[in-house]
Amino acid sequence: MNNANNIDSKTLQRLKTGDVDAFESIFRIYNGKIYHFVMATLFDKSLAEDITQSVFLSLWEHRQEINPEKNFQAYLYTIAKNRVYRETEKRVLASGYEEHIKKLRPNDEKFFHRRNH
Repeated sequence: MNNANNIDSKTLQRLKTGDVDAFESIFRIYNGKIYHFVMATLFDKSLAEDITQSVFLSLWEHRQEINPEKNFQAYLYTIAKNRVYRETEKRVLASGYEEHIKKLRPNDEKFFHRRNH
């Protein structure tokens, strides 16, 4: 490895061929960093854990597409950033939908009272 923040091209080549030891090595170096990046953005421990796990799952599933000559750290953080953006978008849309429904829907008690009598 070049340093603690980057993975050498040999490790990435091994990962591309499905070498589990190479994956575990990358996981040990980047798991905490990716988790803290996600956590600092979303402020939700459980969600940060889920997204971090999905980043590494995606890395494994798309390992054959990795270019060992490119910046691997940037690649990994881009996956994480895109997952965070999708989750944020999902939350904003869900929140907007809930607000919209609250405005359109009559008071629940009155609504259910009228329908049941």
